Amino acid sequence: MTTHCDHARLTMDCETFRTSFDREPFAFTHTLNELDLFAFDKLHTLAKKYQRDFYVAGGASAPGTEFYAVPRVEYKPHEAIERLDSGAYRVLLKRPEKYEPRFRELLNALFHQVVELRGGLGSEKIVRLESAILISSADTITPFHFDPEIGFFSQIEGEKTYHVYSPTVVTEAELEPFYLWGEIWRYATDPVSTFSLSGRAKDCINPKMRPIGLRPANPGPFRLPSCLKPTLRVREGACELLITICASSG
Repeated sequence: MTTHCDHARLTMDCETFRTSFDREPFAFTHTLNELDLFAFDKLHTLAKKYQRDFYVAGGASAPGTEFYAVPRVEYKPHEAIERLDSGAYRVLLKRPEKYEPRFRELLNALFHQVVELRGGLGSEKIVRLESAILISSADTITPFHFDPEIGFFSQIEGEKTYHVYSPTVVTEAELEPFYLWGEIWRYATDPVSTFSLSGRAKDCINPKMRPIGLRPANPGPFRLPSCLKPTLRVREGACELLITICASSG
């Protein structure tokens, strides 16, 4: 393993990136599994720093389970990590860059790579750039949902199956009530792309952002998604890094 974040790489086909970024899901590879930041003892130490900015829950019984119907677990993050082998837990460590400077270094390095592939930001401005680490027990399911950012999912340890949906499966009219009134929309449609992620290689990005108001009083410049986030079924204990980007158009 290496301690240098500047060795971390996201490897993407330039043409695929050009045609699919912010439009359709696509796969890429990475070298993040080579970083000692993601060693179990380092993650356990990181988790002990969290008093907020975390989410600990069990696994869903089925993909169609309402997202917040899955019971939260009262363990602290490091306590749940210690019990991954004896239960079914999902531990989300939000914004690790706030708690460990090397994660800020990693986030900045990876974001710089994405900006280079895009040929710069142009007139866009970054509203929010952050990361999250999801650590989960074997055989857990995350329900259907989507997040209001461009998301890069990097599988670092273990195996998952992602069911990734095209943005075209829902209309903007169907999405608007979700943001205005908090309604949850789910669709019984076949996934356009399913990536079986074995080990540490394949990853997927869940893009497609377009302007939709977060709430009536704040339509804002946020670029929000019109796609369903994957269902995650973990076959063995797993760890992933999620980088999210929220940008405005000017």
